[in-house]
Amino acid sequence: MFEGRLRSYFYYLGICIGLLASQTQLVKGQESGIRDHNFQVKGSPNIIHYNRDDFDSDPQFWAVAEDSNGLLYFGNNDGALVFDGEQWHKVTLPNHSSIRSLVADSLGNMYAGGFDEFGLIKKDEVGQFYFESLIDTLKFEDPSISNLWQVHNVKGYIVYRSFSQLIVINGNRFTALPASSFFIKSFQIGEEYLVQDQDEGIFKLDLEEMSLEKYFDPEQYQLEELISILPTAEEGMAIGIGKTGKVFHMNLEKKTSILSNRLFPDSGLDQVESAIKTKNGHFYLGTLGHGILKLDEMGNVIQTGFDYQNLQDNSVLNLYETKEGNIWALLNNGLDCITVTSPITTIYEGASLYDVVLTENEMYLATNQGVFFSNSPNASQPDFIKVQGLEGQAWTMGTFKGDVLVSHNKGLFKIDQNRVEQIGDMNGIWKVIPLKGRPNQFLAASYSGLYVLSKEANSNW
Repeated sequence: MFEGRLRSYFYYLGICIGLLASQTQLVKGQESGIRDHNFQVKGSPNIIHYNRDDFDSDPQFWAVAEDSNGLLYFGNNDGALVFDGEQWHKVTLPNHSSIRSLVADSLGNMYAGGFDEFGLIKKDEVGQFYFESLIDTLKFEDPSISNLWQVHNVKGYIVYRSFSQLIVINGNRFTALPASSFFIKSFQIGEEYLVQDQDEGIFKLDLEEMSLEKYFDPEQYQLEELISILPTAEEGMAIGIGKTGKVFHMNLEKKTSILSNRLFPDSGLDQVESAIKTKNGHFYLGTLGHGILKLDEMGNVIQTGFDYQNLQDNSVLNLYETKEGNIWALLNNGLDCITVTSPITTIYEGASLYDVVLTENEMYLATNQGVFFSNSPNASQPDFIKVQGLEGQAWTMGTFKGDVLVSHNKGLFKIDQNRVEQIGDMNGIWKVIPLKGRPNQFLAASYSGLYVLSKEANSNW
């Protein structure tokens, strides 16, 4: 309970002199609001948005690659955009088609593929980027290449994929390998190149023989269109991600495949558009309607689109990890850079934050809009609930004698999740401060003066 109000200046001065004379000091952090607990507050990485106002081009993006200088190349419906971290440079193809595929080689060349066109993106002596076609150089005579959906750099060979064929480039020579039906996806696992034929299954490319060797029958992955095949930490093992959300455990040595998970129990709920494995071993999936999912090696979802809810568009057409470890999301409408390497993450947005308290299992926030608490502080994006009765300005919080106390515009309150109990009847408390040498007494600073607050063992405030 409050033991008394300091009503006059002289009474207040006398208390201060008495405290100084007894060498009792105000101690900060005697009972800290943030203590060493057995959980880690993770937060969500910050996301940098880029839209049409930034790059002045079509906002639907398909492909991305990084060159040896750290420049990023993005393929969209207008051609390509080169981003140096500050400025965007446009590159168009001779036929003004979109660019669907990009890859860099070890010499610093950037290969691009569009509709009936493929070649190199180069920079001239004055720093302007331009496209140089390879069709005439290679004497490529097929007039109907159509879209070149993917391109890989495999052992120094550049391998383009269209629906109808693979185009394998080695220096100034090329080899075209036709599809039995349609080549719907290609995958690179280390130095191995795999391609999925819609009807015949998955084939491995033999670069010495320039031939395709059968690797998986389509029944082994339930006739699913695979979006990606990503290696796991176990040698010879991979997970195959299907468009409808089926996850397969694939033994690349024994050439076996087992369905291990369904990300979307209702097959019409969503679909996977892209998937990558990052350098730190994490698996990220881009979906058509639910943003980004994060999986473990067993194919289980460990982070959902809610953890990346600040994406400017939930249709993620492609994902790419840069050399620095950040992740770019190529969206149906814009580009987002997810700064996963930044030491700064976000756990709460929506109000001005004044103080934080962590207990064994909860997190409390004091904001200008009231008090919020979460009983899931381990989550990357904790789910916060607004505490009823504590709307308005909350100034500070702390743990004292095992209780969480809130200094609020309405007064002083003890809080336990969403249960609130007011201490005393005073309005406008700024802060509660421990008194050194007096473990059961505290000072409460209010709008109008100081109060002495006390709590004995097994008693109320």
